[in-house]
Amino acid sequence: MRYYGTIIRWNEDRGFGAVCVDNTQIEVFAQISAFATPLELPSEGQRVSFEIEKGRRGRDEARNICLAAEGEGRQPPAEEDDIEDADSKKSGIIPALLIGFCIVGAAGYFGFQYWQEAHSEAIAARNRLIVDEVHEKITAERKAWQDAVEGKTQKTKPARVPPAENSASEPVGAQ
Repeated sequence: MRYYGTIIRWNEDRGFGAVCVDNTQIEVFAQISAFATPLELPSEGQRVSFEIEKGRRGRDEARNICLAAEGEGRQPPAEEDDIEDADSKKSGIIPALLIGFCIVGAAGYFGFQYWQEAHSEAIAARNRLIVDEVHEKITAERKAWQDAVEGKTQKTKPARVPPAENSASEPVGAQ
């Protein structure tokens, strides 16, 4: 596809520059070797026509560049009806985006509420299980203590251990 544009930068010493594509304002790299007829050195502000291809570095580059005749490739000025149609299309985008954001926000809010409710029910069930286990352990331990107390009617005195001889004269750990 043939494009039209204007040379916006040109380095004569190095032989390359940039071309700005009409209507899109995209800058495309251009080399002196890409000109079809290199009779005249390019300069800034010149109108050119060219094709765009991917270069060896993966960026867009202008190829088969030709100097454009005066007025060639320029689009006629837009009529007022076209401008109004474009403005009406742009003004319809903003409300659509606002409505879209509201819908996404509401879905996110209610989805989070649903997840939080389901998550809290799972935590509550786990906590109930832990409380039931602890209750069973405490009840079993209490019953064991009650059985131990009821099973002993006599109190016995602990056996008395006689003091060791010469315990005061010998240092601790000496043998």
